[in-house]
Amino acid sequence: VLLFALTACNSGGASGGAKAEIKGETKEVGDFSVLVPEGWMGYDMELSGEPITYKTQIYKGAKEEIDMWSTPSVQITYWKDSEEDILTSAKSAYDDTKDIDPVTIGDYTWKGFTGTNSDKPVTYLYSVEAGPFGVAVYTEVNGKTISLEDADFQAIMASLKVTQK
Repeated sequence: VLLFALTACNSGGASGGAKAEIKGETKEVGDFSVLVPEGWMGYDMELSGEPITYKTQIYKGAKEEIDMWSTPSVQITYWKDSEEDILTSAKSAYDDTKDIDPVTIGDYTWKGFTGTNSDKPVTYLYSVEAGPFGVAVYTEVNGKTISLEDADFQAIMASLKVTQK
């Protein structure tokens, strides 16, 4: 496992654009790699006992596996070889969806929408130029939150790198 530090720019809020150094470990998922910041927990996904190489989840504030049910998270999917309209397909998995304006995080612009899944608020982001990647952000779970402006979240997004095309 590689150690990784990334400087993320916090655009707005009280910090006034101050830079924050986010430390963590680079997680090799299979088809891509991603930063898991300190204080977050990466979760290896499996299907029938085999590792899933195109998807991972990262939980903010989780210390052990049981915490993943009570912490906000980021679920990242690499849509390798996908020819379908991912945003339209993804919307069908969520309730109360509403399109959001595109957002720029790192070097890429992400389209998306907000919605709910099991009454939990979700922001879904998608970028072809970045991967293509789809990112479901469970923004509030049990009073704990993730914001798209958080330096640690932006560092996660900026770190996404396809390793197997």
